[in-house]
Amino acid sequence: METNIFQMTTGERDEKEFLLREADAIRRSPSIYWLPLGLKYLKECRGSFFLSCITLMWAYNSYFVPALVLIPMHREQQIGAWVIWVFMSLSLATIVCLLRSCLSNPGYIPFHNRPTTLDQMNWSHCKKCLIQRPLKSHHCSRCQRCVRRMDHHCPWINNCVGEDNQWTFVLLLLYGFLLSSTALLINVLHFYYFNPCSTCDTALFRFRYERSLMYGCFVTGCMLEFFCFTQLFTQIYNISRDKTTVESLIYAGKPPYERPPNTKRPMDSFRDVFGRGHILLWFNPFRSRLGRNIIVYSEVA
Repeated sequence: METNIFQMTTGERDEKEFLLREADAIRRSPSIYWLPLGLKYLKECRGSFFLSCITLMWAYNSYFVPALVLIPMHREQQIGAWVIWVFMSLSLATIVCLLRSCLSNPGYIPFHNRPTTLDQMNWSHCKKCLIQRPLKSHHCSRCQRCVRRMDHHCPWINNCVGEDNQWTFVLLLLYGFLLSSTALLINVLHFYYFNPCSTCDTALFRFRYERSLMYGCFVTGCMLEFFCFTQLFTQIYNISRDKTTVESLIYAGKPPYERPPNTKRPMDSFRDVFGRGHILLWFNPFRSRLGRNIIVYSEVA
């Protein structure tokens, strides 16, 4: 039963009024810009900067590696066309996963709805939003929203990683790692294996400064490969243990007996993230997430 505000002490009334004002400010926060088709963009300077950096690195490698190496080497019959198709397919899959991870709803919990009786068992209460939320949900201070199964807020995609977009984030790391590894391999072959291009017009900017541009591809490729590999390893490890990054940080300093037990098999945890479809469908960045858990809400009376 809700406590009558006139029965509270002055300190309790002030605290409750402060929480109500804070929750109202959060609900009116203009930080999220909603786009058509259910997409959204977080208006945050730091995240927008990091997202721009990662997008520029992708664009740099996706343009200069084919323009300086793959297409000239194919024209001189040093490589097959399938190499170009593989590289461009990885590039396309990477940018699709990046856009879907950045613009999709990670699993925001509605403000003005409440769960049905069957869904609210063992739910927690957010002291920021003043709403009920499922287990593993957390409040993101940058999005100013509670997110279902929140893993972490990633500035590189300018979005939270939650229940509805974690699978695209993992695919982004996977395809980003494969793309950067392929770019690094092509760099090595370009400098130490392929014959110099005899038909390239050195009057063009990209061929005049070819070595410097390829060094740039090597540096950005190393950065992307390191970031994607470390994050991908962390994601796979946490998912296999049915843990989120937030939970891993919370329980990192606690003894084992104070940590929640892991009752799921690793494959079941992966199916919770990627969906219930065939495992080969998990690698398709164009699909919809299949068989996700549905939470039923009802209007607040």
